[in-house]
Amino acid sequence: MTRLPDESICIGKDGTYKENGDHIYLGKHFKAVFDGATPKGRQLWEGLPGDIYASRILSEAMDNVASDICASSLITYLNNVLIKCYAASGVSFDSLAPEERLQVSAVIYSRHRREVWSFGDCTVKINDIQYRQTRAGDKMLSELRAFFTELYMLNNDILKDDDPGRSAILPVLKDYLSMANEPGEFGYDVINGGDICPNNVIIYPVKPGDRIILASDGYPELFDTLHDTENHLFRMLEKDPLCIHELRGTKGVQSGNQSFDDRSYISFYAEQ
Repeated sequence: MTRLPDESICIGKDGTYKENGDHIYLGKHFKAVFDGATPKGRQLWEGLPGDIYASRILSEAMDNVASDICASSLITYLNNVLIKCYAASGVSFDSLAPEERLQVSAVIYSRHRREVWSFGDCTVKINDIQYRQTRAGDKMLSELRAFFTELYMLNNDILKDDDPGRSAILPVLKDYLSMANEPGEFGYDVINGGDICPNNVIIYPVKPGDRIILASDGYPELFDTLHDTENHLFRMLEKDPLCIHELRGTKGVQSGNQSFDDRSYISFYAEQ
């Protein structure tokens, strides 16, 4: 079998490589994708939006992690990093409205443990099997956004540059953030500097030679090469530019942007 090259990319929704809400980490002992949640408030962190700031801070924190750390301990450590960020900014988790809090999903490969760890809604592909964690609330709100978008188009001749469906669901999206790390059908796991459930991290064992792909949720489907993964995304965007059918989601492509979300992709083989 032909060995495919290792590949990586981290690109903003605007199609540029400037800093965005995703961040990738490529170290000796770990490889990771950090996906900061799209900001829904106005809080800035050292002058940066929360998604850019938090994903960058967690990526930088990986340099200080012991190679043999276990999954739940790493998630706890990363969550503590965000707690310290709140303190340094003179705020606390509880003092902030849910939409102003930092939120990051992560998928991490541990070379020492020969495991992939997923916490949040990033995507993993191991050999031929793709694993994606879909939030029940996001699925429901995506349906609602599609409904409001269709309704708007029915009653208006021209769809303006804004996202009327997104605007309609935004108040509920903000309220939904209060369900982070809560139990139940609509609760979801995320690193946010609050009371998390580190034992909820999903662990995927891997074997030497396994082909591994780690990605943020900016890609609807992962393929063995970055070229094929990118091509699939843009074929889907051509078919569904409003992101209300095949790409149905809680947001569409804003005017001037290339895609609906930032996107990151790392592919490699598990070492011996």
